[in-house]
Amino acid sequence: MLDLTANKFAGTIPTEIGNLQYLTRLFLSRNTFVGAIPSEIGNALSLKILELGVNSFSGTIPSEIGKLQQLTHLDLSGNTFLTGSVPLEVGQLALVMYAYFQNTSLSGGLDDLAFCKNRYFSFFDFFADCGGPIPEIACECCTTCCDMGGTNCVSMGGFRHGPDGSYYLVQASTSHPFCIYRLIGNWSKNVGGTF
Repeated sequence: MLDLTANKFAGTIPTEIGNLQYLTRLFLSRNTFVGAIPSEIGNALSLKILELGVNSFSGTIPSEIGKLQQLTHLDLSGNTFLTGSVPLEVGQLALVMYAYFQNTSLSGGLDDLAFCKNRYFSFFDFFADCGGPIPEIACECCTTCCDMGGTNCVSMGGFRHGPDGSYYLVQASTSHPFCIYRLIGNWSKNVGGTF
């Protein structure tokens, strides 16, 4: 693990980051890193958690992140200069359970991503700029949609960890703002209430 969160680091991430083949968790959020996310990061094949949120990265998301087949957590939020769409290769990361793309300048649709299609079984949090009067991203599978600034976010439902240790499926509905179901094996039971 390498945790450099909130250390006021600046500059670019060195391309040598890809040489860390046994690194499983990389936390670089809340610094002032700039420039492109190096494509070499895709060579750190053991990564399970990649947190690059709240920096000043620019350009597009490197498709090489799609080589990180063990990735379960991807945070690119708060990088307002990230542009383009999420690469198809990144969308094939079927193990991703937590994805944060809000407060970026990403555009396009996200519903064809593998982790959207497998959401019922593996997906717990997915934030993107899919809210507000003019959404930047089309995302039916997002659990939380934010406005263009990424500041006003609304839960769209999804899995939540309950106080009793169980996972709950929160679904938006027109008659009840949030219907809560406790996950019991392959069955669910409506337990009512809100989070």
